[in-house]
Amino acid sequence: MLYRIILLFLLTTVSFGQRPGAGGKMPAIGVVHGSVIDSTSGQSLEYASISLVNMRSNEVVTGALSDKTGRFNIREIPLGRYRAVVEFIGYATKEISP
Repeated sequence: MLYRIILLFLLTTVSFGQRPGAGGKMPAIGVVHGSVIDSTSGQSLEYASISLVNMRSNEVVTGALSDKTGRFNIREIPLGRYRAVVEFIGYATKEISP
């Protein structure tokens, strides 16, 4: 009987001593920011389209347009591997990947 009580005590102590499953994890969001400029003239490109494409599924996840200074900011991106696709009328499409 004493053996069962000690075994029960040890099992409950071990089970309550475990961490909860989601404790201490980082939030599943990221941020990308930058600017779009003409590599030849150095001019900022207003209204350039920046898309983030998932590397696994090839789906566009999110995107943004550059402002009048060529800057863009994409927030609340789920963690994962992406490639950035930058497009602007009259320019070749530029893809940036890890």
